[in-house]
Amino acid sequence: MSLSIIGLLVCGALMLAALRTRAPILVALIMSFAFGATAFVSLPALGGSSPIIYVVFVLALLASVALRRDLNRDLTTVFTYQPTAWLLVLLAMYAVASAYLMPRIFAGETSVFIPEASGGGIVEVPLYPSNGNITQTAYLLLGIMSSIAVSVVLLDQRNFAAIRQGYFAWAGVHVGLGFADLLGKLAGAPDVLAPIRTASYAMLTDVGVAGFWRIAGAYSEASGFGAATVVLFAFTFSYWRRTNDRLALGLSVALGARLVLSTSSTAYVAAGILWLLLLASIVGSILRDRLRKQDLAILAAGAVSLVAVVGVVLVNEHVLDPVLNLFDKMVFDKAGSASGAERAYWNYRSLQSVWETAGLGIGLGSSRASSWAIAVISQLGVVGTAMLGWIVFLIVRSGRMPGEDRIDPEIRTVTMSVRAACLAGLLTASISGGSADPGVPFFVAVAVIMSYRRLVRQADWKPAAGHPTQLSAAAARA
Repeated sequence: MSLSIIGLLVCGALMLAALRTRAPILVALIMSFAFGATAFVSLPALGGSSPIIYVVFVLALLASVALRRDLNRDLTTVFTYQPTAWLLVLLAMYAVASAYLMPRIFAGETSVFIPEASGGGIVEVPLYPSNGNITQTAYLLLGIMSSIAVSVVLLDQRNFAAIRQGYFAWAGVHVGLGFADLLGKLAGAPDVLAPIRTASYAMLTDVGVAGFWRIAGAYSEASGFGAATVVLFAFTFSYWRRTNDRLALGLSVALGARLVLSTSSTAYVAAGILWLLLLASIVGSILRDRLRKQDLAILAAGAVSLVAVVGVVLVNEHVLDPVLNLFDKMVFDKAGSASGAERAYWNYRSLQSVWETAGLGIGLGSSRASSWAIAVISQLGVVGTAMLGWIVFLIVRSGRMPGEDRIDPEIRTVTMSVRAACLAGLLTASISGGSADPGVPFFVAVAVIMSYRRLVRQADWKPAAGHPTQLSAAAARA
């Protein structure tokens, strides 16, 4: 085991930045998501695996929750009024069993894709137990435990403010790191963020395409930076649309610019889908006669932008050629490239392995795909897919709930913004994600959304005649 001094220093800086907030560990945890390639330790015994710094804050959060004086009461409240916590526990148990049993039961029966030991790329080999089963299972368990811990912290409704602070801080750090990366490349300097890229995996940061530098921020490649940008844009834009908050608007504009400059095909496709959904939402608001002034601003900005683009093209019809070439190369040509064909083959074989394992899956961490949704059904099988699918269904369904008007509007706004970010993250992962583990940000979002659902149900609950108001007492404690 080899500790990274830089990684630990970054952890310390994030903790110092969050000290003045109500829940500093939670805020620092969310901020740490901006450092996708900063590890705090290297583990040669696990094939050189290098846990990212958010693991430090998850462990600190778990420790702080474990030391609570009323831990048993708090856990009882969570598991009683947030039944999804039981589903997370079942998912954890099933994932552990699948990671251990399936690669042994179906050894050699199907093929999987794993990184070469020399780091030369991804190779196809017969299924067998690997380090990936251990590391990916550990990450999933960490995510599930973090979800339960955040749910305990959010029993105090005032800590929803920490979620808002954490996401805004994450967005600000992400924008700053992306700007530093771009500025360094434009200045012709070496990778200015190289000192904080301490993870052991390959770094594809000094890459250009169609005459544009690819922005990686504090991630290992542009696709990771682009996916995170989409997630944060969904949060800040949703928050601005509901509140007209100027900080959220400024961050949305900055994140939108970073998204365009990221040169990530994943980010471009996801952003296109999100914009179509936004237009559908605005049309729905018009039909219901509930159009917000923010929606009018969006339509006006879109119209002005369109007129400006048409005017520029009329003056010089070739001025947008570099941008069009970039989008053409990163979106339309991507599927027909050798990389696109290779990733399509990963997905094809991953789906084929579901049939070859009778729907049981090959085990968590046994292989990689090029889509989170395909990786889930390939590795966790039908049962694991059903568990995660139900959680996603509850997230989608949380947009409208009876009794939501009785909840503090700020709590609802924060939750709906986190929900938008969570769904955007699942979208980007389904486009190009390689692992079945949806990640700690997803599980933090699950805790926020399920805590909100608990509050809504408690606000809407009316005791039957002659029955004690036991739930009201739990609500008072929360």
